[in-house]
Amino acid sequence: MSKGSQAPIIQTIKPNWQVADTVHACVTVRTTGYSEGDFGHCNLANGVGDSSQNVQMNRQLLNEQLALPESPRWMNQVHGNDVVEWSRANVGEIVSADGCWTSQTDVVCTIMTADCLPVFFYHTVEQSIAVCHAGWKGLLTGVIENTINSMTSSPEYITAWLGPAIGPENFEVGPEIKEQFCAQTKDASSCFIPSQLNDDSKTHDRYLADIYGLAKLRLKAAGVKNISGGEFCTFDDNKQFYSYRRDGVTGRMANIIWRTES
Repeated sequence: MSKGSQAPIIQTIKPNWQVADTVHACVTVRTTGYSEGDFGHCNLANGVGDSSQNVQMNRQLLNEQLALPESPRWMNQVHGNDVVEWSRANVGEIVSADGCWTSQTDVVCTIMTADCLPVFFYHTVEQSIAVCHAGWKGLLTGVIENTINSMTSSPEYITAWLGPAIGPENFEVGPEIKEQFCAQTKDASSCFIPSQLNDDSKTHDRYLADIYGLAKLRLKAAGVKNISGGEFCTFDDNKQFYSYRRDGVTGRMANIIWRTES
């Protein structure tokens, strides 16, 4: 570390779910790290305009302070529905995907977000773990379902937690998005209300979407019964969270899950 005499302390949020003590999961927040300006302070993403040196220092800080068994597996996220299985055999591999899972210990599954929804998974019987990046595009094209189908054939034993995402009071979308979700998912219309964000709107055809509610509907339809989380809003809380919709130029939080032997 080259900045300052004392390393910052990485701050994280831990899921409020009931899982085995061997399962470790967290979401980083932006409060402490080496990034500056629009990326202050704990940006963990390359390719968003931040200094690559600052990103690397933040990642090194994360590894050390969380005592990770390996460096997080960073993916090239594309707002799609592809899911990769991580193992010790494919360490260092770079893939384009929006979900990842593993059944092995000491393998660190990671996705990055700045408004999109991170969904964490733990299979209580098979001991597999996963996390996926579920923006509205990923939700619509089945990233949740693909993650579940990749990790197990018995989703009833999955525990899921919905991490910090943009809240239903700030996520404005067009009518075409509502129509697509309603065509696919029963009761999806309950997750959309007419938007009042723009007072000068004459058409009143915009909606506020509840991405947490949409994810819960799809998780339940896929057979997942134990679901928690969904209480944050990345847009409203600029002290803890990056928000692409709020700021445009911004950093990314890391959503991390791994399992140990004991």
